[in-house]
Parts: sequence; structure tokens; C-alpha cells
Amino acid sequence: MSNRWFSVCSRNIGLAVLLILLLGLAPAAQADSEKRFTVDVAQDGQTAAINLADPTATEPRGNSGVINGDIFRKGAIKGDEVNWHAEPVGVWRCAFQVLAPDPDDGTAVAAATYYFVWDADRPGRKSSTLIAQGINSHFPGSDPATFVVVGGTGKYKGFTGIVVEEVLGVNDSGALNLRYRFKINKGDDD
Repeated sequence: MSNRWFSVCSRNIGLAVLLILLLGLAPAAQADSEKRFTVDVAQDGQTAAINLADPTATEPRGNSGVINGDIFRKGAIKGDEVNWHAEPVGVWRCAFQVLAPDPDDGTAVAAATYYFVWDADRPGRKSSTLIAQGINSHFPGSDPATFVVVGGTGKYKGFTGIVVEEVLGVNDSGALNLRYRFKINKGDDD
């Protein structure tokens, strides 16, 4: 009987330890895999290029384009003003295609892909990229838009999640100042 009692106690203690480990470590592991951060982006209007799908069309449907910008730490941009003395921490690129005019206000609704690249121009450092995609129709005063972070490279390899884009204002290049709030999680590195 004592062997049976010992076996039952050992199994119960083992299950209790396993349960404690699972409950205690799961939130910690989840917290380690989640990253939240915010960056500001100043688009550079001089880099904008639009390709007209139909130069004779009266609406922009099918047009595609690209625009570049600089990524700054949160707070480098206040509304229309960019602190150009702040050193950019990365480069931002956007490729988009106009799907249709917005039925409410006529602005273009576009499918956009954003590329956030850190350490791209720093010798000896490996660059890291996050890529986000979604539908966009932004302008000063528009509601924030949420995009899907579909993946990354470098230190962001295996991360996915969401990023919320907020229009802060219009900079002196005639393009937008934007703020991005990231909430990303690291998945499996299969």
C-alpha cells in the first residue's frame, strides 16, 4: 500500500508542479514575446511618384505610387513641425494602389504596403524591417487607421501584429507627418 500511496502522491505533486509552471511561465513568456513601441514618420514629398493607370480617366482607380520618408523616435514630430535636428532612426517606404474613390468624401482609398527599415545605412549593422499592409485613406483630420504587420526581418524576424497610423500634420515638403503605434508579437521561428 505504501508504494501505491507514494505513486499517487508523486503523480499529484508532478501534476501540481507542471500546472504551476504552465500558469506561472506562460504570461512571462507571452510578455517577453510582445513589443509595443511608437515612432514618428516624416514623408518626403519630393520622393512621391504616381503612375497613372489611365491618363485619360477622371478618377484615380488603378493608379499606383510610392513615397519615402524618415523614421524618428516618438516626439520628434509635433503636428506640422519636424525636428530636423533629430537624427532619423530608419527609413520608411510606402507602395500603394488606388482601389476607388471614398464614397463619403471622394478621397482615394488605397491598398498600401509600408516598409519600416532600421539601421539600413549603418555600416557593420544588420538592418531590421517590419512590413505592414492595409487599406488607407488618410489626410489631416482623418481617423487613425489600423494595419496588419505581416512580418519582419533581422531583430523583428517572426513578429506579426498591428500598427495604428495617425496623421499628425503636413510637413514643409507638402507630405504627411505620421505617428505609428506598434503592437507586435513574436511567433514561432519555423
